[in-house]
Amino acid sequence: MRTARFDIHTRSSIKSGSQHLTLTGDICVSFIEKIKSRIDAIKLIQDKIVIELKDITSIDLSAVQLLYSFKKTVEKSGKKVIINSDLPASFKETLSNAGFLELFNSLS
Repeated sequence: MRTARFDIHTRSSIKSGSQHLTLTGDICVSFIEKIKSRIDAIKLIQDKIVIELKDITSIDLSAVQLLYSFKKTVEKSGKKVIINSDLPASFKETLSNAGFLELFNSLS
C-alpha cells in the first residue's frame, strides 16, 4: 500500500504583487485542513494569488471544491486567482466531467 504524501510551499513577491502557493503530491481530504489553513493565510496579503499544482499523484473532489470556493471568494473581493496545473490526462477528464475544468487557468 502506498503512503500518501503531500507538500505545500508559499512564497511572496513584493515586486509583482503576488503570492504563490505550490501544492504537490496527494491533494485529498486527508490534507484538506492543512491546505485550507495555508490558503486562508495568504488570501489577504497580495492582490494576485497564483496556485500551482505540480506532480499531483491524486486529487479528490474535496480539494477541487476548496480551490473553487477559494477562487470565487477571493475574486469577489477584487483580487485575482490563477490556478495552473500539470495534471495527468485522466484527472483532466474527471474534472471536465464534473464541470470543474474552467477552474484552472492553465492545464499543461
